[in-house]
Order: sequence, then C-alpha cells, then structure tokens
Amino acid sequence: MLLSEFYEVLWDKYVELTPQVGRIHDLFQALGEEVVNDHIALRTFEGDLVGIEVLETYFLEQGYEVAGDYVFTEKKLRARHYEKEGHPRVFISELRVSEFSERLKDVVNSLLSQMNPVEKVNHLLLEGRPWEPLLWREYELLRQESEYAAWMAAFGYRANHFTISVNHLKILDELEDVNHLLEQNGFTLNHAGGLIKGS
Repeated sequence: MLLSEFYEVLWDKYVELTPQVGRIHDLFQALGEEVVNDHIALRTFEGDLVGIEVLETYFLEQGYEVAGDYVFTEKKLRARHYEKEGHPRVFISELRVSEFSERLKDVVNSLLSQMNPVEKVNHLLLEGRPWEPLLWREYELLRQESEYAAWMAAFGYRANHFTISVNHLKILDELEDVNHLLEQNGFTLNHAGGLIKGS
C-alpha cells in the first residue's frame, strides 16, 4: 500500500468515527482554503509486541526519519515524532503501563493477549481495535488511572487525531479567526487551558 493510500484510508476511518471533522474539512474547503495535514497522532502501549519501536517500522520503511523524543512524566508517556518532506509529521506515543497499578496492568495485558503478532503495522493502524470490547467496569478502572489507557482500550490502533496546518491557510491567517469560524458554525471547542495553547 502506498503511503498516500494509507493516509487516505486512515483519514476515512477517522471521519467515520468522528464525522464532525469531515464537516470541518468541508467548511475550510468551501472558503477556498487548502487543508494541509500538519501531523497525525497515534497511540500504543509499551512493550515488545506493540511499543513505539514496533509501530515506527512502517514509517521508517516509508522514508520517515526520527525527529524528536519526548517524555511526559505526569501522564506516564513516552513519545517520538517523525518527519518526511512533503508528508504530515507522525507522532507516536506509548503508555508506560509498567508504572501503573497491578489492576491496570492486568486489564491491559488481557487486551494485548488477544492480539496476534504484528506482521504489517499499516494494517494494524487501519484495523482499529484488535481485541474484544471490554466491560464497562474495566473501562472505568482504566479511565480512573489514565484517560489514555481507557481511550486505547476503547478505540485501539487508529489515529487519535489529525491536524490542520494553519501556516498553510491563506484566508484565515490568525488562530483566533480559525476558532471564531468553528464556533460560528456550531462546533464546540475545548476551553480547558485556553482556546489557544501556547503561542
């Protein structure tokens, strides 16, 4: 599968799950804006079966290069980002399951035990959740310790988010304008920590 096809299928599956992003995309295009994807974010659990080093193989084979490593101590995450000229950046993060309670570890290990060894990373990322749905009480147990773990358990290996490169926009050249457009068209924005985080 070509990289362009992979991103197209990944996007289509993301829109199926979150249809409002398709409407946002259409809104920008209706204004005459070219929507350029800045980056995608992928999530995983640590470990030899599915850790960052497993998921990154597909992107490295496609010519991406490692461009940064990150540690988010409070959330117990490790992350890495990749770049390839002319393509969106890729961020892969993994939850350091070993730093959580035995209860959380047990639930995550139960999920991972249902997986086959990963032969084709791109297929895994397009497949979504490779395990049976978990019980509500298990989801709640995960959510109490880590939103990340609960999200992974519910959605599996699919894109966590896509982004718009505002630097490529021609008409909307300020972040405030982008936010205003979205709110004026009925989209709810996350105000936690401010609508614009950073500069």
